[in-house]
Amino acid sequence: MTLKKHKITKSDGHFISKINDARHWGIEGDILPEMNELDKVIVTYNKVKITFPKEAVKNMFQFAINTDYIGVSKFEDRTYFFYSQNSDGAGAY
Repeated sequence: MTLKKHKITKSDGHFISKINDARHWGIEGDILPEMNELDKVIVTYNKVKITFPKEAVKNMFQFAINTDYIGVSKFEDRTYFFYSQNSDGAGAY
């Protein structure tokens, strides 16, 4: 992850309170160089390729590639929900 492409707002002098003026997910404390950031989600569901909008996955960090905790559900005809369990430990979401 490149910190240069993000606007980081800190509280109490060191804890991250916002990234790009929005709430972040999956970080408690500070960003470490080895942390990952979810960039996009593309899923094939019942032979239909679904690309989730960038806005839907922005500021999600520490995405865990564990298929036990990843899924897609369909609601009505055109609404899909992507879910996963992610965290840096205490910053779980």
